[in-house]
Amino acid sequence: MIHFRGIVEELLKKLAAQGYYPTPIIDLGVLVARADGKIDETEMMLLKELFATALGEKLPTRVVDHLVTASQEVIEAAGVKPRLRLLADILHDCDAAEEGLRIALAVAHVNSSVHEKELGIIRELASLCGVTGERVDKLSREAAHLRMPELKASLARLPSAPPSNTSL
Repeated sequence: MIHFRGIVEELLKKLAAQGYYPTPIIDLGVLVARADGKIDETEMMLLKELFATALGEKLPTRVVDHLVTASQEVIEAAGVKPRLRLLADILHDCDAAEEGLRIALAVAHVNSSVHEKELGIIRELASLCGVTGERVDKLSREAAHLRMPELKASLARLPSAPPSNTSL
């Protein structure tokens, strides 16, 4: 069984080896989570786990909110396609396309069903990275079964009321 944290740590090693900071991981998570027009509570919890692993510490919700907002502002200012091209270039430079796609797919799968727009973002990134659709499908099946014990523990503490959505 593949662990989410292990994939993030592997991508971090590859980014660091080429002199990149964790910012690409933040943008990758936000690009996928916001693709359907909203970032819901479950996605925010996964982003919090992603950022904590990327930055090496547990982060208060307000810091995660700030990182998400800052990333969204950059994406909106630059445009989704240019950000995807930049991420693809970085992942290619680091020989980390599959790790990046696994993280993107984990974000997409966190709500049990992958939104068509999330998958569109991921497929476009994969294409820019030179990864085939068949490989994306295989990675997607794997992502549906990722082990994320920290996230599951956090989700178990949520009230049973339906999650609120953060609209973009």
